[in-house]
Amino acid sequence: MAQAAATSKATARASQRAACESLVGVDEQMACFKANCDVLFDDRAQCQNYINKFRNIQNMHVYGCGERAREYQLVHATPAYDAAVQTCLTEPVRDAQGPDVLGVQLGMDMMRADQLVRSALDMARNAKGLGATIDKRPFTYLMLYHTEDTNHAVGLFYLKLWDEREMGVQDRVAGISRKVHFESAPPAGAVRDGLVKKYGKPTWENGGTEMMWAKSASCRGLNEVLVPLDWRARFWPAERTVRMVSPDGPQAAFETYKDCGPVVFASLNGNEFETLMLDPDWFRYLPERAFKVEKSSSELKF
Repeated sequence: MAQAAATSKATARASQRAACESLVGVDEQMACFKANCDVLFDDRAQCQNYINKFRNIQNMHVYGCGERAREYQLVHATPAYDAAVQTCLTEPVRDAQGPDVLGVQLGMDMMRADQLVRSALDMARNAKGLGATIDKRPFTYLMLYHTEDTNHAVGLFYLKLWDEREMGVQDRVAGISRKVHFESAPPAGAVRDGLVKKYGKPTWENGGTEMMWAKSASCRGLNEVLVPLDWRARFWPAERTVRMVSPDGPQAAFETYKDCGPVVFASLNGNEFETLMLDPDWFRYLPERAFKVEKSSSELKF
């Protein structure tokens, strides 16, 4: 009997806490906790301690979301800034998870991702890193790693995401793109076998040279918003460039494909092999400014 009562009490607490945390707005959540102290906690002191801790975390979360909004040159206290912060606050926590490219997973922190790529490309001897000079939107940071002969390149694309353990926003991997140039074309069957061994049976494929792993075959339409990026490096061959989300969006595409991720694309085109991974849901929480490319007008105004 006592065990059943304890189980019932724990279930009621979990249900009520979930209900409070689902409310939009910190003030609404605080009011819910206060109104349900007797259900959620053993005594009032415990309840108040939790509320104080929760308020502190939320304040730091608001500050962190503001930091991300400022990455896109949004001005504090403007409607666009406030909207970006509110949207950011509703974004789920992103931890390193899912499939990987050379060991790098979406949600991985910068230090660990950097270590894995440098190890995979043997960067101590024959590779280097190149910080992008391009318009990095919608990302907040990106890095291209490549071997000295430029035959192997990996692009890591980061977004600032909330990390409750660090009590702030941290740069987390939000996109991975890998390009390999072979001196002679590898057997397509062997490449496909290696990919299937790593990722499983493709959700969609085209002749064994183009493949995708996602929740649905219809997700391949996401490929239309992936473009080659110009890294503006004199020594970097244009034909070896990696692809990723276009700075132009459109952002609406990510709403369409929000349930697809994580998505892995792979292709073998002659001597060129490409792997690319992202989760479209992550881009739905970015401000419009993250995709809007400003264009100067030639019209003379008076």
